[in-house]
Amino acid sequence: LGAPVAVRLHGPHFLGKVDEMGPEDHIRIKAEGVAIREAEAITSPSPGLLEETKTYYGGAGAAHRAIPNPVEFPSDTDLWRFEACDPHLVLFVGRFDLRKGADVTLAAFAMVAEKNPRARLVMAGPDRGIVGDDGALIHFPEYAQANLSEDVRDRVEFLGSVPYESLLELRRRACVYVSTSRFECCAYAAMEALAAACPVILSETFGPPELLNLGKDILTAPIGDAAGIAKHIESVLGDPERAQALSAAGRAAAERHFAPEIVAGQLAAFYKEVLAARS
Repeated sequence: LGAPVAVRLHGPHFLGKVDEMGPEDHIRIKAEGVAIREAEAITSPSPGLLEETKTYYGGAGAAHRAIPNPVEFPSDTDLWRFEACDPHLVLFVGRFDLRKGADVTLAAFAMVAEKNPRARLVMAGPDRGIVGDDGALIHFPEYAQANLSEDVRDRVEFLGSVPYESLLELRRRACVYVSTSRFECCAYAAMEALAAACPVILSETFGPPELLNLGKDILTAPIGDAAGIAKHIESVLGDPERAQALSAAGRAAAERHFAPEIVAGQLAAFYKEVLAARS
């Protein structure tokens, strides 16, 4: 129709697909490339994701900018407070699959559980299953039976999908939130935990690890590094002052970067530039 088109990156598929590629995946990747090259403007929630996309496709529209996703901020009464949390509880929110790194969280928690007999893990999210070495899909009960000791299994509570309102309570109750995704462009679940002032540990994906102060606002470990995640969990569960410092710094960082009015202002300014350049 002649109007300029701005594409928002949520992936793209050439990066976001973490298991084996099939013919449909290659078709999707090619189609996404056409849209990305033809668009007049591209925005991405991650600076690194934008650069990798430009490199992969040989360009990314006439104009492009990294602008993070916005997140909803709960009321002050719904914020995490150390005195109201369970100081031994770890929370994971995400699908039980390889992309979300549920297997890495379980491996890390098993290491923590060996040293901390009171530590517990709650996992909330749909059970999509993990592809085993034989290509078969393994769901949580079978995976836990095969990979965790009886003692560790007894301390893992797998809730499956839960209503959004339940996540607010889980974040208040947990001492620390953990995300071990193998790929994220700007993880909403992690940002929601930051907005709720819950201490956060992340794998070093795109998104918050690029934008926030590592070691102060959030704790991070390389993708797939269960031992590194375990070390951070131990440091938070064993140190109330550290947990509270992470809580305050993470919440303040979320307000600076992910507040809806800030993100909307950045997007509006970018779109004005695109329209001005065209005219």
